[in-house]
Amino acid sequence: MCDKPIPQQNLCAELADLYTSLPAHRKKDKRNDNGTEATGGGGLVSIWFAAAWEVLATHWTEIDVLRMDKFLLLTRRVFAAQLRWVRDAAWDEGRQGSVVDVLKAWPFESEGDVARVPLGLRLHALDIWVDEMERLGMLGEDEGDQAEGEEERQREGDAIAVRFAEKMRRQLIEPLTSCPVKPVRKSAGEQLEDDRLPWVRRKQADDGEAAEEDDEWGGIED
Repeated sequence: MCDKPIPQQNLCAELADLYTSLPAHRKKDKRNDNGTEATGGGGLVSIWFAAAWEVLATHWTEIDVLRMDKFLLLTRRVFAAQLRWVRDAAWDEGRQGSVVDVLKAWPFESEGDVARVPLGLRLHALDIWVDEMERLGMLGEDEGDQAEGEEERQREGDAIAVRFAEKMRRQLIEPLTSCPVKPVRKSAGEQLEDDRLPWVRRKQADDGEAAEEDDEWGGIED
């Protein structure tokens, strides 16, 4: 990688988007009769993403500290590319499962095998998890004024995206709260409390309503 910021950023984006050159990357994944992903089509994309994480994990501890920022950005772009791949297929469940499987095997691996996935890579993936979901509109944020039909479609898409975010929470982040690596456990717990997450916002709203009810004056007791 070169040392100038803009070329670095462009290169990271181009590397992360290499999956778009694979055959049938735009098609929804085919599934076997037993529910597993069929070889070919979207399966090639899953293999590519798994290979990207494997390369990052294998060489992470060899990265010079002066070049670490470049690879942190590359990691962010690869993670975002996986989410976009799902979004571009209207949040297809087959692609959701493929992405969750790859992330569960690499940056969000919960057994704590730091020889396979270095601690720094794990923590960075946790740091960017909510950021990238928010950037792709997976957290149910209001998109502003829209025509009635577009607004309805937006709500439907938002609901599916939020369900995908919740699936990632259940299958990827919550298991990390029991990870044998203490910094991973701590970071996972903190990420689950991020107030940008829709389930955290709902809980805060419910708690606020309950507090208001408790504070209501009930009159003078006899």
